[in-house]
Amino acid sequence: MSKRARKIRSFAGALLLGVSGFALLHNYAESRADEFNNTQVIVNDKKMSLENFYCNLDYNNGGWQYIGDDGKAISVDSLCDGGYRERLKIDNQKCSALKVKVDTIFLSYSNDKKGKREVIYTIDGKSTSRIPKLGYNLRNEVGIRHFVSDNSDLAEKFEFCNEEYFCTFSHELRHFHNRDICGWNSYEIKYMECCLDEISAELAQALEKVKRYNTHDGDEKYLGGRYSFLDEGIKDGTIRSSGRFDKGEEKYIADKMFNWWLEKMYAIYDSINNERTIHFLESAPYKEVRPNWKKHEKLVSEWFKIDGYDFWPYIKKREKEIFDKISAERRTEYKRLTNEKFNNLTYFEKLEELKNIKREHYQQKIMKDYATAQLIRFMRLNKKSGGKN
Repeated sequence: MSKRARKIRSFAGALLLGVSGFALLHNYAESRADEFNNTQVIVNDKKMSLENFYCNLDYNNGGWQYIGDDGKAISVDSLCDGGYRERLKIDNQKCSALKVKVDTIFLSYSNDKKGKREVIYTIDGKSTSRIPKLGYNLRNEVGIRHFVSDNSDLAEKFEFCNEEYFCTFSHELRHFHNRDICGWNSYEIKYMECCLDEISAELAQALEKVKRYNTHDGDEKYLGGRYSFLDEGIKDGTIRSSGRFDKGEEKYIADKMFNWWLEKMYAIYDSINNERTIHFLESAPYKEVRPNWKKHEKLVSEWFKIDGYDFWPYIKKREKEIFDKISAERRTEYKRLTNEKFNNLTYFEKLEELKNIKREHYQQKIMKDYATAQLIRFMRLNKKSGGKN
């Protein structure tokens, strides 16, 4: 390109950038020079600065092209395609067999000379004063705890924590079926999904309690101890005590469970679900942490199809209540984590993001960066020649 052509192109680009006057042009070029020199791009395995890339760009046949040293043209659109590898974090393998483990926990009272006694839980020879989880689920294993004691008072007190009455297995089995929760989405949506996973497990547990209540001729020991709304609903006739529930009863159970979980369990699981959210999305690329509501619904709707019932239509209408409870501080942190992933993208990956959002902005970005590179190059050559260009 001739000196005159380069000068004309540089000043034409300056008009595009909204900069006029030689002093302003010089300052603008100086302010962007380091960025365009330090930002590296790779074209056909050849690494170059952003300035060199744009100074070898040309607009031809309705599109931007990079002209290589061999004179061959490469479409910029093609450089911005396939910037991401489709990766799945979901480990959704079918387990050959689900293992169920029952841990026996022995209960006793501590020996306190001041007369204060606390419950001691002993499992596998190790003792603690902290009550253990009643159940857990791993990749292909569901574990439940069974409490026993030589002390009749303790044995009776913890009777309702055992599988017979508490239905822990149904709860943990639902979590096992929901194991695709580790799929990627935005931080806010993933946090909400972690909460919905818990509500889904509680619904499975509640339905099992009703089943056992029915098979034991209405023995209230099988119904009480956790969900008071079930006992109340049966007593006042809102839900039937036996047989299949109708749509109205489905809605009653879904709404009452949602209310119960927000009131009783949300605060308990808030920090836990935040930690799960960050863990699940730790290796997710930027593209996968942008909100995808269609993907969310496809995933979560299956979690609420339990024992022949479909609770999703009722939960879907209320899930935003969880979304809206995310604090401003946590949203700020989620935004920081998202921006961090964006900043880790290569230049072409960032261009691809822009192209996918709005092609017009993508074209404008290329034009502005092209003009900036030309201006930086012109100012550098002009400085070397003492202003004779």
